[in-house]
Amino acid sequence: MFLAEASALEGNESGYPKGERHAMLVFIKQDEDTDHDWEKAEYTIKEAKWDNVEIRKAGGLLSENLNGKEQTFIDCYESALFKGSAILIYSGIIN
Repeated sequence: MFLAEASALEGNESGYPKGERHAMLVFIKQDEDTDHDWEKAEYTIKEAKWDNVEIRKAGGLLSENLNGKEQTFIDCYESALFKGSAILIYSGIIN
């Protein structure tokens, strides 16, 4: 999982206006014993029509740590398990 921020491009799936900057969590399916795939995280963000990507940090996430998390978070985790990646975009605008 990666913590990042990026600027929306025209036609992004979430419908944010072009140029708006948002924080996001990027879920990437990886084996436990591998290094964090920073390039795949950036590619995933750009593929979703976001630009000016800044990835702040990375960390692992195991399914047993999902207890107490919001359903949207859990849905993104599960989506990444099936599709390989998922993005949870925070609605607050970063100035």
